[in-house]
Amino acid sequence: MAIYLRDHLPVNNVILQDLQCLHPEFRKAEGGRAAVDRLCQRMRKVTKTDQLCDTVCSEWLLYASDSALDSKL
Repeated sequence: MAIYLRDHLPVNNVILQDLQCLHPEFRKAEGGRAAVDRLCQRMRKVTKTDQLCDTVCSEWLLYASDSALDSKL
């Protein structure tokens, strides 16, 4: 299945690249917050509200700083 996805997904897609910030190993990577902001900007076009973006950014900050996740890696 991984080979199929690799061959058929648009890996150059900016949204897919930005979604990497959700992976536990990349949550503290430089540029993670910017990736979340870019995703929120794209979602704002779909939802036509700022409430989702505010919630997502707040939750992402908690996720990125959660030290309990460090021990599970």
